[in-house]
Amino acid sequence: MTWHPIELEVATPLFSEGKRDSGADVRISSIRGQLRFWIRALVGAVVGDDPVLVGRVESEIMGAAHTEGSRYGTSKIALRMLKPVYMSDGSAPIAGASHDDARFVKSVKETGPNKKEFFPLAYLAGLGLTELDEKTFKLTRQFVRVGAKCELGVRHNGCSAPAWRVFVAALRLFLYAGGIGSRARKGFGSVRVLASDIDELLPARNSGAFVRDALLNPAQQFGGLASDIAEILERSETDFRGAPEHGSRMPVLGRGVRADLVGPPRTTRFGNKWTQALKEVGRDYRLFRADQDAPTANYFPQRKSQEWLNALNGRSNHAPIAALGLPIVYKPDRILNLRRNGAELRWPSPLHVHLITGATGPTISVLSFVFQVKFPINDGYGRDMSLASRRNFNVVEHSATVTGDLEGMTDAWFATLHGTPTSRPSL
Repeated sequence: MTWHPIELEVATPLFSEGKRDSGADVRISSIRGQLRFWIRALVGAVVGDDPVLVGRVESEIMGAAHTEGSRYGTSKIALRMLKPVYMSDGSAPIAGASHDDARFVKSVKETGPNKKEFFPLAYLAGLGLTELDEKTFKLTRQFVRVGAKCELGVRHNGCSAPAWRVFVAALRLFLYAGGIGSRARKGFGSVRVLASDIDELLPARNSGAFVRDALLNPAQQFGGLASDIAEILERSETDFRGAPEHGSRMPVLGRGVRADLVGPPRTTRFGNKWTQALKEVGRDYRLFRADQDAPTANYFPQRKSQEWLNALNGRSNHAPIAALGLPIVYKPDRILNLRRNGAELRWPSPLHVHLITGATGPTISVLSFVFQVKFPINDGYGRDMSLASRRNFNVVEHSATVTGDLEGMTDAWFATLHGTPTSRPSL
């Protein structure tokens, strides 16, 4: 079978350290995992949040562990880095940069009226990728620089025509709405398609508006998607119910997601500067999360979150922001998380941000989408979970459950992105 080469360029810093002995920094395993995610989300828009049906289509395309009686085996899709991107040859940076060279995280900043500085990109990157060093931030991990190029190869090993079409649709979403490596949900790890012999992957076919609409109604944007999935499952299209109207058990597209695109004229001032775009996203994200004015705070912006005030440092057992991902690390000794039988869990954020560069010009648009998933503590399968906060490294269990309004919080986030911040739901 012939390899289909896809030439890619890193569009925002990519944090995905590969094997130290090879220096390769974009791992096929990471890309394969992302493609599985997008296949599941895409299929779920048609068949609903049924993990069995979704898993059957995923396994038909990407393979599954062989078990007795199973019809699935190795992946029908082969992936390979035909031209890898290297961070280091073992002795010195090549296409990447050491964290000492990561000036963008400390040079992109704002200064408030109280003379305190705020670092929006460091805020987006989070405490996992940054640390405070002498009143400024530095990165704790290496990354692939913006502008580095690589070539991804895709080949189908005997998969059916319907399976190939579903895979290409998922690949388009991965390339234009997803990312690679750490903090890809917050705008890092984005890539730009420069060339491909698969026409559907070219930028001219994937405008920001198309990608947004593909998230909201993939069956319409990817013609024949429902019939292809029905053929893979050997079922009738009338058997499928689509994504749930209110909250799904897993991230799915269609009715299971809400998406918004912020473009010109609001983003015209970005030009082709990703730093400026992520700077504004970082500021917006800070204003959204820290939704309470705090005029006496000794930092900038002078805002605090209701969870910090009421759950971490008060007696409240409510934390609406928890529905957007846990744990929330305010400080090393101030952490909000889920617990089950004494063990701390992780709840992946359903909120995604991605930068899209226009096919005919340099203007950047900001795409954001939020999967309307059920928070586990509010659903039947999470009844043994509890909300917990860590104060001075002592865990405090909260007696009531989280009852976050994810739809209302999504509205507040989109309004903030458009420059009209509104109060997010409070409980």
